[in-house]
Amino acid sequence: HLHVSINENCLMEQKVLCQLCQEQCDHGAIVFPKGGQNGSPPEILLGNCTGCGACAARCPVDAISFQYIDELQT
Repeated sequence: HLHVSINENCLMEQKVLCQLCQEQCDHGAIVFPKGGQNGSPPEILLGNCTGCGACAARCPVDAISFQYIDELQT
């Protein structure tokens, strides 16, 4: 299982308009609530996410991280 997290370094959390992660995602896995107009951080649609890491590579503040979790662990 893939777990994707966006930490408080996200520029949107700092009220700086940035949607580079969404622009980089070819799979439509990143959305901004209300189009980013409310300054909310992006949301990851795990059903669309392939774990390719393109969004994390593009993030200027390294706010996106991926963790693969063995489904046998609880």
